[in-house]
Amino acid sequence: MVSRQSIRRTILLFLLVGSMLLTYISSSTIITTITKGTIVHQVTPHPLSGALRLTDSQLNSNWTVPTEVNDTRVVFYNRVAKCGSTTMIWTLRRISAKLNYNLNTFDHHNIQKVYGDNLEGVLAKYVMSKSSDTLTISQLPYVDFSRLEMDFPIYINVIRDPIDRMVSAYYFQRFGFKKRQGQVNMNRPRNNFTEAEKNQSFNECVLTKGMLCTKGLMPLFAHFCGFRPECKNRDKYALQQSKVNAVRYFSVIGLLEDMNTTLKVLEAVLPRYFAGFGDIYHSSPEIKGSKTLHKEPASPKVRSILRQSLRHEYDFYEFVKKRFYEQVLRLKKSNKIS
Repeated sequence: MVSRQSIRRTILLFLLVGSMLLTYISSSTIITTITKGTIVHQVTPHPLSGALRLTDSQLNSNWTVPTEVNDTRVVFYNRVAKCGSTTMIWTLRRISAKLNYNLNTFDHHNIQKVYGDNLEGVLAKYVMSKSSDTLTISQLPYVDFSRLEMDFPIYINVIRDPIDRMVSAYYFQRFGFKKRQGQVNMNRPRNNFTEAEKNQSFNECVLTKGMLCTKGLMPLFAHFCGFRPECKNRDKYALQQSKVNAVRYFSVIGLLEDMNTTLKVLEAVLPRYFAGFGDIYHSSPEIKGSKTLHKEPASPKVRSILRQSLRHEYDFYEFVKKRFYEQVLRLKKSNKIS
């Protein structure tokens, strides 16, 4: 015969489990991802739980930077706008022919309008449908392949100082960049600026609190956060998710400000795709041709103003920068770079 005490314990246990379940459900988000032929329902933890609550040092301790990678997988360069990707692409065209691997570009401009919310799944399938000797380029945010029940490619990227990137984008939208032999690319600018807006300097735009100073430029950390709805908020959650993605899934995130070292790291970590890349890169005539026209640097006063509004940007940038030089140090200790 069951005692009253046992019944009470059973009831209390039932209530406790029920309370925990309700708490979990209320603090979680159910995301439904639909791709062609695939529907994935996944419960994701509440923001800033699990790995998202780790400090920067804990993130780096849990996922150390690689000194070598099994480069038989597909490589995915989800390039960031205004971070030297134009010259990178021109150089990749040359090195891919020399090293005999496939180079593919996913053109998202027209496809994005067609697939909308399914774009992440379409891009993931495109990347992983290629043979192992393939490097794919796309100017789209981080793709969470695990959320789509797919294997991960080898992620690489290059970033730069956020304000310098903003300045470059500002003048590029107005004047474009030089083509080969110093000619102006007459397909730019793409935006319909008035004459006054076109000729206003970046410094003047910021000091007068203009609306066009940062138009159309996705923040660095948002690019690494991905397609999740939470990433659109560009808040503490997006920042932390970007850091987690950077340490867990990216083999190399180089720095445009230190491109010489970035090229050495790429060659050392992924020789199948980048052996001899530095020599070809520096001999490419496109380096001068891809410089943005009429660009003026941000003044100290403007930099001071922008640092306040770009605190998440610089938090992520400094985090990646520190991790990059930790990778450089490890490669030097293993005699893989000088």
